Amino acid sequence: MRRGGIASTTVLTGVMFIALLSFSRLVVWAGDVSISASVVQTPEPVAANPIVQFIGIASPSAKVTVKRAGELLTTLTADAQAGFDLTLSDQPTGKVTYEIAALDAAGDSLAPLTFALDLKSGTTTIVSGVFLGPSIEVDKPAVKLGENVNVFGATAPQSKVTMTVSSTTTKTFTIEADASGKWKKLLATRDLGVGTHTAKARAVTKENVVSSFSSAVSFVVDALDPADGKKPADINTDGKVNLIDFSILLFYWKQKNPANPRADINGDGTVNLIDFSIMLFQWDGT
Repeated sequence: MRRGGIASTTVLTGVMFIALLSFSRLVVWAGDVSISASVVQTPEPVAANPIVQFIGIASPSAKVTVKRAGELLTTLTADAQAGFDLTLSDQPTGKVTYEIAALDAAGDSLAPLTFALDLKSGTTTIVSGVFLGPSIEVDKPAVKLGENVNVFGATAPQSKVTMTVSSTTTKTFTIEADASGKWKKLLATRDLGVGTHTAKARAVTKENVVSSFSSAVSFVVDALDPADGKKPADINTDGKVNLIDFSILLFYWKQKNPANPRADINGDGTVNLIDFSIMLFQWDGT
């Protein structure tokens, strides 16, 4: 159907996307992420196969891949400002699903986006405003309470990254990506508490282009063991090596694999003179 010489707009849907039809232009929202698609009439003959163009942002020098119905179509490298522009010619008509994904320069994944397009012969569909969610990683999957955790990733240069860390409560942090698109946040686990914590992030460019959310990454904060940081000869872990520890050592004297494993100070399987010697060396008598 034609209106004023302009072909009718294709129907563009995506994961969690709502579309509003307006003549030859389509605007798509995913949450507060705005992605637009416009459809223009190609010159005669109208029997020409559809053309699809994706314009968007990943991270600097990211390896961007495009799949159609799970099949890899092409790979390209984002520029130094994280932008990419890809045109796919000779596409099939009908309902077609595309996935845009990327790996940042360090090889970490940015959150992919999926688009379901309804393609017509003789049209070009331009999908712009695509902004893949930042890559996100943690330096340690498990730490003791009191240690620090680094959360880091890559996105558009000098964009503002908002990261949430959730467990029993949710904390929000704001980080600015540097000129190479890298961002990092040092988390003090004493501020988070014991348990499993899940972090995710999104970015906003200086031009107010909003990315999708990143994938989620988790880490565990374990409670401190009473023996953590204590001397091996401090058998009762009270912070002192004294007569109490000596009494415990005597109780388990000559025993193999004692019920209190700390009595076997050197861990050789028997409580003996070697353990007593270590205790004397660490003795403070208080």
